[in-house]
Amino acid sequence: MSAAPIITPLLLDSQAVLSHKYFVDQSMPHSIAAAIETVPGVLLYSLDGIQSKASAALERRLAAVPQVRVIIAESMAGLHDWSEEMEVSPTLQNLKNALEQLRQDEMKRFGKRMSPAEAVMVDEIIRSLMQKLLKQPVLQLKAACKRGEPGQLVELLSELFDLERQPADVGQISEITSRFGCAPSDGPSRVENAFQTD
Repeated sequence: MSAAPIITPLLLDSQAVLSHKYFVDQSMPHSIAAAIETVPGVLLYSLDGIQSKASAALERRLAAVPQVRVIIAESMAGLHDWSEEMEVSPTLQNLKNALEQLRQDEMKRFGKRMSPAEAVMVDEIIRSLMQKLLKQPVLQLKAACKRGEPGQLVELLSELFDLERQPADVGQISEITSRFGCAPSDGPSRVENAFQTD
């Protein structure tokens, strides 16, 4: 290799540069003069520059590793909570079904004795009571899921309300899990965002 650069601004000045020209200098010592970038439309990529950018990108990625580990740990914990809550979703839906069936039975039983306006009012009252009755089991089951011990509470509710006879609706289970706030996200990965570089 020659100690002096072979490609220089003077060489390029004698040639018309009609579009952008890219030069990659991988030789040591350099065979392309750094000054060629003074020529309009000429860009130079040296081995040192490429290595510097690669090293900087690697450093940014390595610096993001602790953050990524935290994100992964949080995601794993969230996945565990979600899987636990999915196990109790049928119980919650069965409880809702049992209360709904009770509401319908009682409305059929006493509805004939009421005027239409009274029936509407009583139905609204019963629905409101159902929501209040469901609130505490939902909160307790969610707390039990966080502790990793929902089994005992699920068994107790099943026995109290004879929930084994209540078939759970798959579509309504999805509604329950969304109320829990535990459905998996389809959005961009936080890990990918942490590793993202310019």
